[in-house]
Amino acid sequence: MPRIAIILGRLAMGGATLHAIEQALHLQRQGHTVYFIAAPKQAHETDASHLLPSLPGLEIFSIAGFGRNLHVIDHYRTYRALKKLLGRLRPQLVHTHTPVAGIAGRMAAAALHLPAVHTFHGLLFEGYYPW
Repeated sequence: MPRIAIILGRLAMGGATLHAIEQALHLQRQGHTVYFIAAPKQAHETDASHLLPSLPGLEIFSIAGFGRNLHVIDHYRTYRALKKLLGRLRPQLVHTHTPVAGIAGRMAAAALHLPAVHTFHGLLFEGYYPW
């Protein structure tokens, strides 16, 4: 069965996280090897790591740097860390979620000639609805 990397910005409670976790669990139940890659939650967020059970065929990796900021150097470091990890894992598909994970993850996948898809969840850098 294919190896699939799911890349998510942060493992914090929210719609994108719940969607990515459901996807990972469904794929794992279908017999796929799933690599779930996310940064830890930020201080003001609610942790969602308890929703990812320890299951065979589901490997969880943590990468720092998926913050809600527009700091190019931070994002470049995240890209390099993802490229290194994806190069080691060699998934057959990379599926990204959230803006920073989407950009860095798809760039890393492209550099390694790995197919990638992205699920758009919104562009939220500061809070949820600033108006």
